Formats: sequence, C-alpha cells, structure tokens
Amino acid sequence: MPWHLNRIKLIDYLVGKAFKSSMIYVGTVIGAGFASGKEIAVYFDSLSPLTAFISGILLGAVGGFFMYAGYKGKFFQPPWFKLLTVICSYITLAAMCSGAGEIIPFPCGGILLTVLAVSAGVLGIKFLGKLNGILVPVIIFCILLLFFKNGNVFANGSLSPFKPILYSALNLLIAGSLMAEQGKNLTKREIVLSSALSAVIMSCLIFALCCLTIGNDSAMPLKEIASDMGFPIISSLLILLAVFTTMVSSAKLIFDYFKELKLTTLFSAFMTLAPSVALSFVGFGAIVRYGYAFVSVAGLVLLFFTVLKMLPLKTAGFIVLKRKKKFSGGKLKNLKKQNERHTALNNLPQ
Repeated sequence: MPWHLNRIKLIDYLVGKAFKSSMIYVGTVIGAGFASGKEIAVYFDSLSPLTAFISGILLGAVGGFFMYAGYKGKFFQPPWFKLLTVICSYITLAAMCSGAGEIIPFPCGGILLTVLAVSAGVLGIKFLGKLNGILVPVIIFCILLLFFKNGNVFANGSLSPFKPILYSALNLLIAGSLMAEQGKNLTKREIVLSSALSAVIMSCLIFALCCLTIGNDSAMPLKEIASDMGFPIISSLLILLAVFTTMVSSAKLIFDYFKELKLTTLFSAFMTLAPSVALSFVGFGAIVRYGYAFVSVAGLVLLFFTVLKMLPLKTAGFIVLKRKKKFSGGKLKNLKKQNERHTALNNLPQ
C-alpha cells in the first residue's frame, strides 16, 4: 500500500477514536436541563454569551485532563469513592427518568426509556461510543438549526471568570469517570484531538443556547422557542435524546460497579434499574434541587484528588514529608549508631 494511503488510514483511525471519545463526553454532559435551555438560561442570565463560550473550552480541557489521568493510571478511584460515584449516578439517572416521564406523553414513558438506557449501558463503553456517535450529532444539528433559524446573535453582557469554573463542576463526576476509563485506551495524540473536539462542540452549543434562551423565564425555554418557530417536534426530540445519552452513561457506571462485585449480569442490571426508578418518584424538581448540589461537590472532590495524584512528588508539601522521612529514616539511624558507639566506649574496662 502506498505511503500516503497508510497515512490517510492512520489519520482516519486516530480521528475515529477521538470522535467517539468526544461524543461520549458531550453526550454525558448534556442532559435534560441543558437540552431544554433552562440550565443555560438560568446559569448565564445577564452574562455575555462569551462567558458561556469560555465554559465550553474549559469543559473540553477538563475532559482531556481526566482522559490523561486515566492514560497515566493516576485517576482517583478508591473503593469508597467508587461507591460515591454510584450514588451520584443513581441521582442523575433518577432525575433523567423523572424528567423523561414529564416529556413523554404516555404512561410510564420515563420508566421505559430508563429500561432502554440500562440495556444500552450493559453493552459497555464501546457500544456507548457507537451510540453517541449517532445520537449526539443529531442533538448538535437540532440546536444549531434552531440557532441559525432564530438568527439572534449577541455578545453584550458582563464577563465572569468564575462562572465557567462553577459550571464545569456540575458535570465533573460521571463524565470524568467515563473519560478516565476511555483514556486508558487512547494515545496522547488521540486525547488532545478528543479534548479539542469536545471544547469546540461544547463552546458552540452553549453559545448558541445562550443566544436562544437568555431572557426566557419559561420552564423549558428551548421548547417554547422551537414551538414559536414551528419546530415543536425538534425540541422534544432534542430533549429526549439528551436525556437518553446521559441516562446510558449513568447506567453504565452503576452496572460496572455491580459487575465488579462478581454479580450476574441480570442482577447487576436489576440493581441499576430498580433504585433509579424508585428514586425518580421523588420528582424531577426535588432531585435537581437537592441531589445535584451533592453531585457537584463530589465532582470537585474528584477533581481535587485527581489533580493531587497527577502532581509530581517534588511539591512543597511532599518535600516536607520527604525530608521528615529522610531524617527519621537516615539521620535518626546515624544518631542511634553514634549513641551505641559512645555507650560501648564508656563500658570498656579502664
């Protein structure tokens, strides 16, 4: 095969893996609140869409960081934090189940969608990459279609350096855990490509949603705007797809946890589904109000300890510890030997 064809094949392979990783990340980050426009309208109210654009860049960088942590084998995941991740995944899955129940017009619609999500999550990370590779581009197309059809573009408003950081914290835990797992199977070049692609996609989507929804106080701003433009079906499809991709990511993390406990596939799937459905009866609003704050804090804890693991040992804190160990292990032994020699000399007969 000619060298240029080999090069093209290599580029296609690298881009393909980076694309799938990026689709997993984007599909996990965008949920019901994001796709409905409510999350963006509330969070970036009175702020410039440029702040939202920066948030997208930061989200891409955070995804790349977790992939690199997984690649280096330094992702923070002790047993107690794995359990905490599962609890947060239950909260997210239950919220999506409850939210879907309010959107789907027939009884038990949210439960049926959760069953489908758990079935997809059972099939693993490779299937998740293929699934999101189909669904996420549809979500992107729907948002950009509404954005260009609406034609409302503005950049006025205040810039906030802290909002992008706080917004990224909302999506750290589940997305970070999946990206760390994905990073184990990627090269450095693929991680950079995936991170850059995620940053571009998230920046464009958040910017578009800001221009569409800021100033709209309805429960589902994007659905109302789409209906006014004559696209009511697109908004419903958009929200359901965003809900489903987040559901599958959450279900996969829960299922994997129970499989690691050597439980059967059927029982692991049941333990993924049953508590999530039960928790969903609390209601979408209550779960988001109380549960999401807990998920955000857990995400910050994950980021803090993963950063700590990624730091080189020659930091100020570690140097102090190292010096203490050196003194206790080396100098202390020398002092003991000197004392023993003095004692032996003193005990010699005169």
